[in-house]
Formats: sequence, structure tokens, C-alpha cells
Amino acid sequence: MVRASRLVTAAVVAAAALLPLGVSAAPAHADDEACAEYLEGQGRDDEAIQEACEAGAAGNGPECVRILVGQGITPSRATQACVLAGRPSDDAAPRSLARLRG
Repeated sequence: MVRASRLVTAAVVAAAALLPLGVSAAPAHADDEACAEYLEGQGRDDEAIQEACEAGAAGNGPECVRILVGQGITPSRATQACVLAGRPSDDAAPRSLARLRG
């Protein structure tokens, strides 16, 4: 059990190191839905997945990866999902523009 725990910890650390620096600071209107949709396409969809994607969208990429790896997602897929969560959503620009127009 200790060995498995160390393996998961090592995987999380390795995957978190792969996250681009931009994910650590969440952009306006980050897209947790893209993360959830990506994982749904992988056959995964539950509350823990949503929690992880929300963490990624909030700028906490390492927490996102940790939760996903803990749910059995491979580190590479977890990293990809968390990167997707940290990206601006497709509708971010129109919403921002609408606010500027008043």
C-alpha cells in the first residue's frame, strides 16, 4: 500500500510539473466544462471529476491532477484535462465585450 501511495504521489508531482505556468493563474472565464467533457469522452463522469475540473479552472492545476489521478485517471490524461480546465472558455471574449459595451 505504501508503494502504491508513493507511485501516485510521484505521478502527481510529475504531471503537475508538466502543467504550463499559465494554468497556475486561472484566466478569466476558465473552462471547467471542457475538462469534464474531455473526461466524459474517456468514460469518466462523476462528482470527483467535476470537483477536479473546477479546481483546475480556479487555477489549482496540481490539485486538479491529484484528484484525477486519485480517481484512476492516467497522469497524462489528468494533465490534459487540467490544462483544458485552465484555458479560457470559448465564450469568454463575447462576455467581456458585452461588459465593455455597458
